[in-house]
Amino acid sequence: MPALPRLLTGPRGRTLAGIADQAVISLANFAVALAVLRLGTKEEFGLYALGYMAVVVANSFAGGMFGSQFIVAQHGRPEAARPAFAAALLLAQLGGVALACLLALAALAAAGWATPFVAVTLLVIPAAVAQDFLRVHRLALLRPQAALALDGLNALLWAGFALAGLALGLAVPVAALAGHGAACAVTAVVAAATARLPLREGLRGMGDGLRTVWDQGRWSVGGVAVTLAQNQAHFYILGLLAGLAAVAEVNAARMLLTPAALLLVGVNRTLIPGFAQLRAAGEAHRIRRQAVIATFALVVAVLAYALLLWAAWDVLTRHLLQGRYDGIGPLVALWTLVIGLQAMTEIAAGQLQAASRFRALALRIGVVAGPVVVALVPMILWLGGPGSLVVLAAGQAALAALLWREVARETSPARPSCATTGA
Repeated sequence: MPALPRLLTGPRGRTLAGIADQAVISLANFAVALAVLRLGTKEEFGLYALGYMAVVVANSFAGGMFGSQFIVAQHGRPEAARPAFAAALLLAQLGGVALACLLALAALAAAGWATPFVAVTLLVIPAAVAQDFLRVHRLALLRPQAALALDGLNALLWAGFALAGLALGLAVPVAALAGHGAACAVTAVVAAATARLPLREGLRGMGDGLRTVWDQGRWSVGGVAVTLAQNQAHFYILGLLAGLAAVAEVNAARMLLTPAALLLVGVNRTLIPGFAQLRAAGEAHRIRRQAVIATFALVVAVLAYALLLWAAWDVLTRHLLQGRYDGIGPLVALWTLVIGLQAMTEIAAGQLQAASRFRALALRIGVVAGPVVVALVPMILWLGGPGSLVVLAAGQAALAALLWREVARETSPARPSCATTGA
């Protein structure tokens, strides 16, 4: 029996816990999205997709500035100082995001655009980014088991609060998003309390924490901005040019592939802290091999999951989608291609993040994002939803090639110079 605890707490156990954590998040997202799809109209499902994407966008910006920087920067601090550093970044992130959302809500209210759905979306964002940082904090400490427990609690609360919102008569997309915000708020409080972060000490250290993360964080935020422009802009452009029903169809296809997409996120979130720890320990040579194995395994997993969907397609369209999204088969195939390419892109990006190469990452993403956004408009006007995914897949392929080329440069042995050879 002593081997079992070692298995659960060792590297393999942590990887399995990270995958299980993302499985829980995946199931929660899938269940709520499916409930909105079945209880609401196509337009309501499309509206929910846009609101949830707004939360994802905010989470990505906050994660790039704070979460990713904590993973890497903590290794440069004494172990005793790391809790205060985490507390400082949590408070700085929460305060900044909450202030930005309140100002945006006030501006929209003054302009007469603050609908209940918009207001709920903006109020959800601070709770979501706080909960996400506390999940990243546990992953950075190589404690994915603790992250799994928190996300399990979050999933149960999300379902409960969303049902309560429906019982109170809220519109379906509003109830779903409000339930998410309430669940994240409760989970964040529980996570902060169980982490025992010294919040008072963190409040005093906010300035120092911000200075520490700003050097690379500004490049990370720039990279996040252009990544989101490349990966998320197609939803909003599609909604503008083709309407909410087209957004609903693309999102329904994406929903069916949610487990595969979030498996990618879960593995990458587990790998990056491990990469950073290996680099800090002077064992960077092991990173490349782990990254190649993880990329191959993820691509195989995505393809295997897509084959399962294909085998069960008639059952899915008849019973799960209730015959309302019968024509989304090509969209599912295109999403499979996009997510497979994202596996290659994200693992390469994780290696550069662990090496604090945020500037190089941002510049290469920027090179690809511009043409992708420009190409979206004519392709959507020509092909609709499939056109947006063709552009997205092309962008992911180009970005994967650029990032893996940079990784090869980062990890290749230095060539002997004239000074060392005597030439």
